[in-house]
Amino acid sequence: MKNKQILLPPQVLHLIEQLEAAGEEAWIVGGCVRDSLMGKIPHDWDMTTSASTGRMKEIFSDKRLLLNGEQHGTVGVIEDGAVYEITTYRIESGCSDHRHPDAIRFTREIREDLSRRDFTINAMAYHPEKGLLDCFGGEEDIKNKTIRCVGDPKLRFEEDALRILRAVRFSAVLGFSIQQESSQAACDKAKLLCEISAERICEELCKALCGRWVSQTFALKEVWGQIFPELDVLGDEIRRLPEDAFLRLIWLYHSQGKRAKDVLLRLKAPKTESKREEALWEILQNTPETVVDFRRCLNAFGEKTTEDFLSLLFVSNHLDEKARQQQLDTFARAKEGCCSLSDLQVDGRQLLEAGCPKGKKVGEILNQLLEECMQEVLQNHTEKLIERAKQLF
Repeated sequence: MKNKQILLPPQVLHLIEQLEAAGEEAWIVGGCVRDSLMGKIPHDWDMTTSASTGRMKEIFSDKRLLLNGEQHGTVGVIEDGAVYEITTYRIESGCSDHRHPDAIRFTREIREDLSRRDFTINAMAYHPEKGLLDCFGGEEDIKNKTIRCVGDPKLRFEEDALRILRAVRFSAVLGFSIQQESSQAACDKAKLLCEISAERICEELCKALCGRWVSQTFALKEVWGQIFPELDVLGDEIRRLPEDAFLRLIWLYHSQGKRAKDVLLRLKAPKTESKREEALWEILQNTPETVVDFRRCLNAFGEKTTEDFLSLLFVSNHLDEKARQQQLDTFARAKEGCCSLSDLQVDGRQLLEAGCPKGKKVGEILNQLLEECMQEVLQNHTEKLIERAKQLF
């Protein structure tokens, strides 16, 4: 037990006090302890207690509770509009699907609870009076920037194969290295990832890909190869892209001249990402160079997708600053002009009033006017557009 000071929110202190006034133990635990020790503000304040869920319902009978996690020993207590999850100390055993424990047994010993957790940096608890409870050296691993499994790494990954990607994610986001025995176990057990749902893999993968240090995890070839079997290598340049997980994923494939549509389907990514991949691939086949090219690209795919393409282009082609600025200037000039039908200073109603025949002819003429405006051979002024349209009737 160490006398480390962590400033707890008043709501958390109040909940701990209520539990202990009723004769129970209570600690904050897991990620909120880790983040606090690293000087970060936790997103959530999870707690663990000796109290059973039935006992918690009695103790917090004056509060609104969420009980959807009750079978796993978790009660959500609503305090000042926020939800605080409190879980009974528990021990897990068996894991035939390599994801969920076959059995859960509740205990009144917090050290047993901490021993079931994934990594040492997540296996610490804190009490406002008793201080830090660190049974596995988590605080030292934070100082050394190390991801290390609690106990036997192979057993930890066999219990829950998603922990393999969690190790990758923490390394990518925190910049920590994965301890040798744990990284070897992750590679040895990487094939177990095929038994994890695509949705959960995608969730962890997205967090990892957005990590500032994701490229340092590419050394775990067996792990990444399980997710991206079509790729030969993973490029360090990924860190130069915006922190957009799917854009980075698409770049990994497109930079090797490969489509990413199959992996997006495999990961059950949102359909919008498959459409974005298709659009970026199409632009890649006809890379815009001139102002008119960019205007056609903006008309077909929109500003955001065109900006995404430029991000991929700058990384893949290793353009120097001068060439990069030229592309940006061309893109900026393209945006200043007429790029879509909505930019035209004339519409179908005005053409009809000017005598244009009804039907598809209206659309054909509008598209011709747009093309001529994009090429800057026609001014985007209503009178000029109607005058030109009459020549096309």
